Amino acid sequence: MQDAYVMRRFSQPFFDYPLPERTHEISRAVDIGHYGTKGCSLEASRYIVSELSLTELAQYFKDVTFPTPHLDSNVFRPAGRFG
Repeated sequence: MQDAYVMRRFSQPFFDYPLPERTHEISRAVDIGHYGTKGCSLEASRYIVSELSLTELAQYFKDVTFPTPHLDSNVFRPAGRFG
C-alpha cells in the first residue's frame, strides 16, 4: 500500500506540468505494477488534444525533466504517519 502511495506522489509533477497553448488534457491514468518482492513499476499517462503539430509538441516538451524521488523526504510521507 505504501508503494502505491509513493508511486502516485512520484507522478504528480508530471500531471502538474503545464500544457502548451491550444492544448487540453482529456484524460489521465496511473498504472502501478507489482512484482512481488522485486519491486514495482509506474506508468503515468496524460491524454491530450492539441491544435499544435507533433513537431511543435515535441519541441515544447523536449527539455522537460522531473525530480527524482527521495524516500526520506517529507514529500512522500503521509502527514503524521512516520513520526
